[in-house]
Amino acid sequence: MFVKFYLKRDSSILRDKIFITGFQGIGFAGYIAVSHLVKQLKAEPIGYILSDMLPPLVSMDEGKLSLPYTIYLADDVLILVPEVVPDQRERGLLLRRISSWIKANGIREVVLFGGLMNEFKKDEADLARIAYTSKYDVKSRAGVLPPPIEKGLLVVGPIATLMAFFEAYDLPALSILSYVDPNRPDPMGAANAIKVFSKIYGKNIDTEELEKDARKIEQEISEAEKKKLMQESGSAGQGTLYV
Repeated sequence: MFVKFYLKRDSSILRDKIFITGFQGIGFAGYIAVSHLVKQLKAEPIGYILSDMLPPLVSMDEGKLSLPYTIYLADDVLILVPEVVPDQRERGLLLRRISSWIKANGIREVVLFGGLMNEFKKDEADLARIAYTSKYDVKSRAGVLPPPIEKGLLVVGPIATLMAFFEAYDLPALSILSYVDPNRPDPMGAANAIKVFSKIYGKNIDTEELEKDARKIEQEISEAEKKKLMQESGSAGQGTLYV
């Protein structure tokens, strides 16, 4: 199957960068996080991933054409924004090619954003859990890293496949799995993932927009629940006579 990376810049620009991506998994936290990073860091689109199974869709975003897999650059950060979840038929090959491309181009390390269901949260102060490859530098960052996921919890989907390849290819990689509501897009989960990333890597990334979106969603849910209760109360009262 055909899979190719098209760059607008010389590939030497990739060396020693941090590669970041996230997918439309539970709570959409990974996808929301990387999309927000592109916007906040004013990242420049520098390339695309194309394949013969590329989903037949594009869109316009702030006057620019958006492809299914776009690679952005901002300072020392490379960001892959997948506008779609990779098709099952191409997923393994596509993710393997991404892993080998990262290895071949001397990218320093990888950060993946994903979600972890809220039911596993043990403390309200916890923002996320992590998973990492054996080559990731845990020792020097021990004071800022969240705890790893507990034994028995499974990472699934594209992030799990990428982490397996990164481990096999001896690549330093970290997955930041923020707690999310699995039943809806969760911008607060994405904001928390970015806060963890910022603390680890010494970045200053504003998450106010995501937090505002989260408050709006919570308000809409609260109003919908109130309406539902009123409707149920009204239905229950039908046929009752008051004297």
